[in-house]
Amino acid sequence: MNTRTALLATASAVVLVAGVSLGLQEKTGAPSEAGMKMDEFPMPKPTKEHEWLKSQIGTWDATVSCPMMGEPSKGTQTTKAFSDFTIVSEFKGEMMGQPFTGMGFTTYDPLKKKYVSTWCDSMMPGIYVSEGTVDAGGKKLTSTGEACNMENALADCTNVLEIKSPDEHVFTMYETSKGASDPSAMKIEYKRRK
Repeated sequence: MNTRTALLATASAVVLVAGVSLGLQEKTGAPSEAGMKMDEFPMPKPTKEHEWLKSQIGTWDATVSCPMMGEPSKGTQTTKAFSDFTIVSEFKGEMMGQPFTGMGFTTYDPLKKKYVSTWCDSMMPGIYVSEGTVDAGGKKLTSTGEACNMENALADCTNVLEIKSPDEHVFTMYETSKGASDPSAMKIEYKRRK
């Protein structure tokens, strides 16, 4: 078979397959390669774990404390539903006398059976990813991940979000090996804005 014949045979096969695919799509209402109609696709539904995230939706006045960074600072966090599965939080305030902004996403991953969060802000050049679980009472989310520490080195970190009441939450982040009482640990007290 010469090159011209091979090209014609290939082109004919492509046209034939495209025609069959279009014919199947017209008959079934879905692309043939999908094998099912869109209305037959099993769409995921929110779980009780996703519902738990809704307790964080709102506007919060925040007080940030970290002994190593000096006096406590103030800020505001606004948390919204990004989807039925995910919340998005935006923080604005000051840190060490400088304007500070940050943004994070939190969801529950049913395959990992863990809450997964991302965070990036105006003081760090990367994205912090953490994973964790909520206690049996639904009052404390404990997560771990790797983040840049005060010495500019990668370190294992622990985050704890405590739901003190519907209108009062406390977030603590610290290097896992140093513990929550270390001067580098950060604590944020949130009060829901009425």
